[in-house]
Amino acid sequence: MWKRGCRLAVLWALLTTAARGGEPVRFTVDMSASDSLLSTEPMRLNQGDLCAAQSASQPAEVLAAAVVIYARDRGASLWGHSSLRFVLCRGGALDDVEFEYYRFSPSSERFIRRMHGEDRGCPMGEGPYDFVDDVDYLRSLRGTFFLHLNVRSIDCGHFSEQLSHNREIYELWLPLSPEERAELYDRNQARYQQQLDQLIAREPLEQRYGWMNRSCTWHLRQDLPQVRWPAGLFPMAILRSLLREPLELAVTYPSEHALLQLAEAAGGTAALAEQLGGGSPLTMARLRPIVRSRRPLDPALSMVVEGAAHAQTPAIIDHLLERDSDLMSAP
Repeated sequence: MWKRGCRLAVLWALLTTAARGGEPVRFTVDMSASDSLLSTEPMRLNQGDLCAAQSASQPAEVLAAAVVIYARDRGASLWGHSSLRFVLCRGGALDDVEFEYYRFSPSSERFIRRMHGEDRGCPMGEGPYDFVDDVDYLRSLRGTFFLHLNVRSIDCGHFSEQLSHNREIYELWLPLSPEERAELYDRNQARYQQQLDQLIAREPLEQRYGWMNRSCTWHLRQDLPQVRWPAGLFPMAILRSLLREPLELAVTYPSEHALLQLAEAAGGTAALAEQLGGGSPLTMARLRPIVRSRRPLDPALSMVVEGAAHAQTPAIIDHLLERDSDLMSAP
């Protein structure tokens, strides 16, 4: 009976999201996370004066909030993946954080050692804490419902790593008031802090990961009324659903498959380079690949991608600077 209910939920979600009208939204193509060498910090380097007015003693100011949808990852993520990302001013500097749930696994162990251990790098979390060296405790957490905090997802290479798996990343920046953005951020930060307190005390995490309830979409279903059950169980169904809602900005970070599609649509690598270097942002529709191209980028297209990654300001930074300018010039 339970298995039959699962199958019906999947079928209902796929049919209802696919049966509605087309998606008129075109995504702004953001190349800033495509630097495979991680030699730039595009968020920090291009922040301009966004946080100049904030003093170090003031609380964090949340500038923007987004639902992030990662496309399928062959062999690892059949339904895609989802998270919540926030861009904020903290201590007078721009920062960005991403909250995402996973099933605790050996990769989670490596993640928290990098975040909270002696050899913390980019990103650098609180610590160091000695629970990261308690092998038995960490193994006891496997299979639990675990909240990852990605700090500086672009600047520290998390997005670049995901793109290297040939999966697109979609960001849907939500049209929220400053108060709504702050409340959404505070709620997720409180969840993470509660979990960190449990880890420091070496307490067990009671909840188990399960795709029908506590999965990567759980906090979206809890916090966003427009993410409804059962479509809210599946990241790609959430993407289709939110594209029919008002958005502040829609952004995509293109995979290799998407880059090959863009080059073909432009009429070749040279034409794509011209479009990327033009004054207007390049846009594209959401991809729906049944089979993804596994063909590697040729050297000429790779050079175009690396050049664009170094030259482009992140789309959300451009948007926030423009939004600030419009507010300043308003009567």
